[in-house]
Amino acid sequence: MANPQKENGYTAIANEVLDKLVSFPFPSKTGTPIALVLFVIRKTWGYQKKVDIISLTQFEKGVGSNRPTVVHWLQYLVKANILVKGKELSRIGIEYSFNKDWEQWKWGVKATQLVKGRKFTSKGALTKSSYVPLTHKRKKESTKETTGGDKPPQGFNPLGAEIIKAFETVDPKNKTYYNNTTQRKACDFLLEEYGLEEVKKRIGVLPKTNQMSYFPTITTPVQLKDKWVQLQDTVAKKRTEVNAKKTIIV
Repeated sequence: MANPQKENGYTAIANEVLDKLVSFPFPSKTGTPIALVLFVIRKTWGYQKKVDIISLTQFEKGVGSNRPTVVHWLQYLVKANILVKGKELSRIGIEYSFNKDWEQWKWGVKATQLVKGRKFTSKGALTKSSYVPLTHKRKKESTKETTGGDKPPQGFNPLGAEIIKAFETVDPKNKTYYNNTTQRKACDFLLEEYGLEEVKKRIGVLPKTNQMSYFPTITTPVQLKDKWVQLQDTVAKKRTEVNAKKTIIV
């Protein structure tokens, strides 16, 4: 049975703000808009911040939705002036904050219809004869060995090698991952989402955080990709605890 305690962390929200959020005419067919608002509040006020840099991947994982839906409703919330969109930091994320001044919210904003992807019906692009070789090719690619080999994997960002090199200081076994397609895909994802500099900063703290209680154990690019948000949240929580202790001492 869950037993959450305020002592383990809480987000202070004025009752007036909650009342206005409850009464705001969000689209009735989806809970994504209010989920995104609460997620931003959690990532900002929950860590005693007014603004936080949040990537689309974090939003997807945080509210359990896909990227097109997240982008669609973020645009709606910004247009409604409930969320404030700040600087766009390339490959890291975008600054978001919650506008607590409910009198500035645009209550009459209507949400545009979320257009779903069309099903491909044309016969020209993928015929029966072309489908078989394509399937065979995909099957061959999915079953081939992902490690070893003399040639580096093709089609991957060369900067991924720098990420793997940095991970060698975390675990020497990473030196065998330069030709591992699974690890290289994770490297490409990290580069696209956060940028090389930010990723290398995170890797730099891993030798220390991997030895600390409550921190996720991360020793490979794949693990960093999967546990990025968890690591970020744990670091922020730890920083808040340290700052609180300093305040008490002072």
